[in-house]
Amino acid sequence: MEQRFWRGLAAYERLTDDESVAIRARDFDAVEDIHSRKPALLDELCVLAAGAGLSRRTPALSCRIERLTTTETANAEAVATMLGAARRERQNLELARQRLRSLSTLYGPEPTRQQSFCVHG
Repeated sequence: MEQRFWRGLAAYERLTDDESVAIRARDFDAVEDIHSRKPALLDELCVLAAGAGLSRRTPALSCRIERLTTTETANAEAVATMLGAARRERQNLELARQRLRSLSTLYGPEPTRQQSFCVHG
């Protein structure tokens, strides 16, 4: 059971590393796929750890959990930064859209412009 736990933990670490790579590459399909696989593996790890008598206080496990926590925190921060940038870009695009729409009367098709001016003649 303990061997299965360590193999499972190694698989979880690989998934977390793959997640980091996918986030940096902005491959959100891969991130979504990884996130769909992690919960089942984590549940299995919890069962295996309990069965093998392992806990967070186990020195070999403690170091690896700390590394995973650091990596997953960095991943979450990277995603939060990307979301913030996407929100700002969306706001900028909305502002540009509004400005362009307000200019459409000045630069619209010929019939629109003629109707918007008083023409004496």
